[in-house]
Amino acid sequence: MGNWNITIQGMGVHHNHPPLEHDANVMAQRFVRELRAAGHQVTSATITHGGSEDVSNPPPAARPWPG
Repeated sequence: MGNWNITIQGMGVHHNHPPLEHDANVMAQRFVRELRAAGHQVTSATITHGGSEDVSNPPPAARPWPG
């Protein structure tokens, strides 16, 4: 028993109105409920959507240092 972290990244349907059973956000909420029902302590559960930016290697013009 100990701490854990789950990271899932993907692309697909989410946040439809009315919500669809296979929307990623609906499925994530179900999974959190299942974890809690099984006795896990879920301290944070977040779904983000939209674009992403890899800031691990910015282009030279964006670097705050010479070179």
